[in-house]
Amino acid sequence: MKTKGPLLKRFSGTKRLSGILVGLLALSLVAVPAAIGAPFAYIANMGDRTVSVIDAATNTVIVTVSVGRQPYGVAVNPAGTRAYVANFGDGTVSVIDT
Repeated sequence: MKTKGPLLKRFSGTKRLSGILVGLLALSLVAVPAAIGAPFAYIANMGDRTVSVIDAATNTVIVTVSVGRQPYGVAVNPAGTRAYVANFGDGTVSVIDT
């Protein structure tokens, strides 16, 4: 897990601002609703070829997954069982089993 990089910020129910560190050049935050049974958020880190998986309940990075060059966008299937990562740098799509 990277210990430096952009700070992801979100508003909590108390109107306070909190943040966590993710990979380099973080782009494309995608949150998966807890109703699907997967309260996670996925962030494409274009600068280091990874996707950070965040537990939305604890606001912590639980795993960093290596993907293709320059990951740019993330989409999650309706069941919340797979995340698809568009890798701009090599024209590929990485699939992450959630």
